[in-house]
Amino acid sequence: MSTRRGFMMKRIYQVLTCDHFSENWADIPTASIDVRPWEHGGFLPPSEAKVAFDGRVFHVLFKAWEKNIRVVTHQSNGPVWEDSCVEFFFNPAPALDSRYLNFEINAEGVLLLGLGAGRDNRKLLDFDPKTFGIKAEVPYHGSAEWNRPSFTVSCIIPVSFLETIYGSLDFQIGTVLAGNFQKCGDKTANPHFGCWNPIEIESPDFHRPEWFGTIVIA
Repeated sequence: MSTRRGFMMKRIYQVLTCDHFSENWADIPTASIDVRPWEHGGFLPPSEAKVAFDGRVFHVLFKAWEKNIRVVTHQSNGPVWEDSCVEFFFNPAPALDSRYLNFEINAEGVLLLGLGAGRDNRKLLDFDPKTFGIKAEVPYHGSAEWNRPSFTVSCIIPVSFLETIYGSLDFQIGTVLAGNFQKCGDKTANPHFGCWNPIEIESPDFHRPEWFGTIVIA
């Protein structure tokens, strides 16, 4: 992938279909969150995402090699992007609906979830955290004592939940989705913005669906 502004190619991520997914992530393809759209060589902790699909649920895993993590937000739909945060902006039906979901999760597993077609007029969604089965390696209210070199966060996105928003969905081999994986920490000791698919604009803004990458069920 070229890194010259104006010549970046959109990436493609293949979501591996596993009939009985058992959280064995070793064989699941990796999406590297290694693009610095606005920092030009500045700090970005190495980070990656993986997604698997079992026909009923999308399984999502993030790993970030970030030291000195920050978690201040402990309320759902709070400003988790200011903390050590991983994100999945996801449109499961881009051919039918311009709205996408923004899953933003800090290192302790606190989720912000919104819906809309862009940054403006987004709606924060009420949700039961149990719906998304969030698992965070960092204990709740335990970030101050966390001294490991990395952390992981995982969640699930049930098809039944997506259908309450988008209507009936038929995910088959070859179905094309859209989205981006991101890593940020606006108020961490080393503020940073990173993404999987390039975003070619001048000012930091992850809410740019025109720069989403292609996600294909394989």
